[in-house]
Amino acid sequence: MGFAPDAEFPLTYAEKGLLQVKLHGPGSDTLDFHSGDAFNVVPGKASYKGEYFSQVVEKLSSLKFEYETHEDEVTVLGVSKHAKDAPLGVNALVRLVKGLHSAVEHSALSIYFRSSWEKMLQEVVF
Repeated sequence: MGFAPDAEFPLTYAEKGLLQVKLHGPGSDTLDFHSGDAFNVVPGKASYKGEYFSQVVEKLSSLKFEYETHEDEVTVLGVSKHAKDAPLGVNALVRLVKGLHSAVEHSALSIYFRSSWEKMLQEVVF
Protein backbone atom coordinates (compact mmCIF):
# COMPACT_ATOMS: atom_id res chain seq x y z
CA MET A 1 0.00 0.00 0.00
CA GLY A 2 1.29 3.47 -0.83
CA PHE A 3 0.41 7.04 0.07
CA ALA A 4 0.03 9.86 -2.45
CA PRO A 5 -0.74 13.22 -0.79
CA ASP A 6 -2.80 15.80 -2.66
CA ALA A 7 -0.45 18.60 -1.63
CA GLU A 8 3.26 19.24 -1.70
CA PHE A 9 5.68 18.41 1.10
CA PRO A 10 6.32 19.62 3.82
CA LEU A 11 2.72 20.51 4.69
CA THR A 12 -0.42 18.53 4.02
CA TYR A 13 -3.40 19.47 6.15
CA ALA A 14 -6.49 18.23 4.30
CA GLU A 15 -8.00 17.95 0.88
CA LYS A 16 -9.71 21.13 -0.27
CA GLY A 17 -13.46 20.78 -0.71
CA LEU A 18 -13.80 17.36 0.90
CA LEU A 19 -16.92 16.49 2.87
CA GLN A 20 -17.08 12.92 4.12
CA VAL A 21 -20.46 11.70 5.28
CA LYS A 22 -21.26 8.14 6.25
CA LEU A 23 -24.85 7.32 7.11
CA HIS A 24 -25.71 4.38 9.33
CA GLY A 25 -29.20 3.12 9.93
CA PRO A 26 -31.57 0.20 9.71
CA GLY A 27 -31.56 0.20 5.91
CA SER A 28 -34.53 0.09 3.62
CA ASP A 29 -36.32 -2.44 1.46
CA THR A 30 -37.50 0.34 -0.87
CA LEU A 31 -34.25 2.25 -1.46
CA ASP A 32 -31.33 0.83 -3.38
CA PHE A 33 -28.91 3.27 -4.96
CA HIS A 34 -25.21 3.52 -5.69
CA SER A 35 -22.86 6.34 -6.67
CA GLY A 36 -19.34 4.97 -6.32
CA ASP A 37 -16.90 4.23 -3.56
CA ALA A 38 -14.39 7.11 -3.55
CA PHE A 39 -14.72 9.75 -0.84
CA ASN A 40 -12.62 12.39 -2.56
CA VAL A 41 -14.60 12.91 -5.76
CA VAL A 42 -17.85 14.54 -6.75
CA PRO A 43 -19.87 11.55 -8.00
CA GLY A 44 -20.50 11.73 -11.74
CA LYS A 45 -23.11 8.95 -11.77
CA ALA A 46 -25.72 7.78 -9.30
CA SER A 47 -28.12 4.91 -9.94
CA TYR A 48 -31.43 3.88 -8.43
CA LYS A 49 -33.43 0.71 -8.94
CA GLY A 50 -36.72 0.18 -7.17
CA GLU A 51 -40.44 0.61 -6.92
CA TYR A 52 -40.32 4.42 -7.24
CA PHE A 53 -38.60 4.28 -10.64
CA SER A 54 -41.33 6.06 -12.63
CA GLN A 55 -41.83 8.81 -10.03
CA VAL A 56 -38.08 9.44 -9.85
CA VAL A 57 -37.76 9.65 -13.64
CA GLU A 58 -40.71 12.07 -13.77
CA LYS A 59 -39.14 14.33 -11.13
CA LEU A 60 -35.69 14.22 -12.76
CA SER A 61 -37.30 15.23 -16.06
CA SER A 62 -39.15 18.13 -14.44
CA LEU A 63 -35.89 19.32 -12.86
CA LYS A 64 -34.19 19.01 -16.29
CA PHE A 65 -31.46 16.75 -14.87
CA GLU A 66 -29.63 14.46 -17.29
CA TYR A 67 -30.23 10.75 -16.78
CA GLU A 68 -30.28 7.41 -18.56
CA THR A 69 -32.66 4.50 -18.05
CA HIS A 70 -32.11 0.80 -18.56
CA GLU A 71 -35.03 -1.49 -17.81
CA ASP A 72 -36.06 -0.58 -14.23
CA GLU A 73 -32.90 1.39 -13.32
CA VAL A 74 -32.23 5.10 -13.69
CA THR A 75 -28.73 6.56 -13.70
CA VAL A 76 -28.39 10.28 -13.05
CA LEU A 77 -25.50 11.89 -14.91
CA GLY A 78 -23.33 14.58 -13.40
CA VAL A 79 -19.75 15.74 -13.83
CA SER A 80 -17.18 13.88 -11.75
CA LYS A 81 -14.40 16.02 -10.28
CA HIS A 82 -11.71 15.53 -7.68
CA ALA A 83 -12.51 17.15 -4.34
CA LYS A 84 -9.97 19.91 -4.97
CA ASP A 85 -12.09 20.96 -7.98
CA ALA A 86 -15.50 20.22 -6.43
CA PRO A 87 -17.17 23.49 -7.52
CA LEU A 88 -16.53 22.50 -11.14
CA GLY A 89 -18.41 19.21 -10.75
CA VAL A 90 -22.09 18.34 -10.90
CA ASN A 91 -23.04 15.98 -8.07
CA ALA A 92 -25.15 13.17 -9.52
CA LEU A 93 -25.98 11.77 -6.07
CA VAL A 94 -27.49 15.05 -4.88
CA ARG A 95 -29.58 15.20 -8.06
CA LEU A 96 -30.75 11.63 -7.51
CA VAL A 97 -31.66 12.43 -3.89
CA LYS A 98 -33.77 15.35 -5.12
CA GLY A 99 -35.63 12.97 -7.44
CA LEU A 100 -36.05 10.28 -4.79
CA HIS A 101 -37.13 12.68 -2.05
CA SER A 102 -40.20 13.69 -4.05
CA ALA A 103 -41.27 10.03 -4.30
CA VAL A 104 -40.43 8.57 -0.89
CA GLU A 105 -40.03 9.79 2.67
CA HIS A 106 -36.93 8.33 4.26
CA SER A 107 -34.66 9.75 6.95
CA ALA A 108 -31.51 9.10 4.89
CA LEU A 109 -32.92 11.32 2.12
CA SER A 110 -34.48 13.91 4.39
CA ILE A 111 -31.21 14.71 6.13
CA TYR A 112 -30.04 16.60 3.05
CA PHE A 113 -33.14 18.79 2.95
CA ARG A 114 -33.42 19.63 6.62
CA SER A 115 -29.76 20.32 7.29
CA SER A 116 -28.69 23.82 8.23
CA TRP A 117 -25.81 23.68 5.73
CA GLU A 118 -27.95 22.81 2.68
CA LYS A 119 -27.76 26.25 1.07
CA MET A 120 -24.00 26.48 1.54
CA LEU A 121 -23.49 23.04 -0.01
CA GLN A 122 -25.69 23.81 -3.00
CA GLU A 123 -23.84 27.06 -3.72
CA VAL A 124 -20.30 25.88 -3.09
CA VAL A 125 -20.16 22.15 -3.79
CA PHE A 126 -23.18 21.13 -5.82
